[in-house]
Amino acid sequence: MLNCRTCGKDLLENDLYENMENYIDTYFHLTALQLNDYENPSLSKICICCVKKLNEFDRFRKVCLEVHWLLHKIKNEPKEDESAQEIVTLKFECTLEENALQQEDLSCENMGRNSNSNDNSDDADNDEDNNDSDSEIKSEAESEPKKKRAKWGSLKKKEPKERRTVYPCDRCNRKFFVLFRFKAHKRTHDGLVPYECEICGRGFPCAKNLKRHHMQKHSADRLSVPCDHPGCEQVFATRQGLNRHKNRVHNPNYVMPPRSAFICDTCGKEYTTNGALKIHQYSHAPAEMPFVCKICSKKFSTSAKLKEHTLRHQGVKNHTCPHCGLQKVSKNELTTHIKNMHSGPRCYSCEICDRVFSNTSGLSLHVRIVHQGVKPYVCTVCEFAFGRSDHLKRHMKGHMRVALTKQ
Repeated sequence: MLNCRTCGKDLLENDLYENMENYIDTYFHLTALQLNDYENPSLSKICICCVKKLNEFDRFRKVCLEVHWLLHKIKNEPKEDESAQEIVTLKFECTLEENALQQEDLSCENMGRNSNSNDNSDDADNDEDNNDSDSEIKSEAESEPKKKRAKWGSLKKKEPKERRTVYPCDRCNRKFFVLFRFKAHKRTHDGLVPYECEICGRGFPCAKNLKRHHMQKHSADRLSVPCDHPGCEQVFATRQGLNRHKNRVHNPNYVMPPRSAFICDTCGKEYTTNGALKIHQYSHAPAEMPFVCKICSKKFSTSAKLKEHTLRHQGVKNHTCPHCGLQKVSKNELTTHIKNMHSGPRCYSCEICDRVFSNTSGLSLHVRIVHQGVKPYVCTVCEFAFGRSDHLKRHMKGHMRVALTKQ
């Protein structure tokens, strides 16, 4: 079924219509609209009624343009004689209805003048003296030369505007005037969420989510909404978190909605968020990781991991174990150390020696290194082998100190 491209009317077989291709220019001049790229002008149709309307509107538009430029030309022409006045008559074709309306207006004005003539006859004598005095004042005012008034703002000195800093993207043609938005745009090229928290490195899809996160997690003026359920002492930063807590914990009829799974195309692992899936996908393509260390050129999937790695180069260990005083770089390392060494009974004993461990990973590492002699980490300088990577790093620092002392 065909439709008129202008009014949308359904065109039947007995309806008269033409191709839209013949009226594209007129349609564009009147509406400033263009056909879509996927539309073929030769296949689009226009009904006869719309063709007549387009032609009438186009003729009216041309008349308006001619009158406009004619008046503009007359106004800008220099006058040869000031006493001479040019009288320009523009003839327009008026419809019968417009002429009838003009005649009615004239008849109404004449009736009003006749009615007011009787009332104004008594006041005519009193106004003659006032008119004489007014005419004298006007003649004196006209004889004085008029001062030309300066245009508004011409006396003020315009200060030159400062040029705004432009940040062009080196991967596309977009340009930005705000550094914050430019950094967010560059993160989209790396397949990351655009807005990143500078404190904890967490990413957000929009700026308002980043502001809410900063207010809730890193601001001293963050809100505290306590749970009003009797016996519950939990406090939340937002009312949304409070409502979520009430439904999950205190509502017995609440049913957890099924979460949409994000599946990796390479290995088939499932994740609950798209951000976790993107970070996982870097494990299959480590060369595409966006965050690179400036010291050793090692790449990381998130900025938080890069910051933690940089602290290792600097030797900064801000997290101290309260039980044994051991210092760690990150809070996660300290939590793992406390869980493995200081929490819970050590119930995993070695069958070869008397060593006892709190978990199976520590026991298996002890057996592999001590009793089996597996040492995969070899020094490139002296070819000394180690069972753990941190032991090799500590050994390499000794070679570096020796090389510095020789210099």
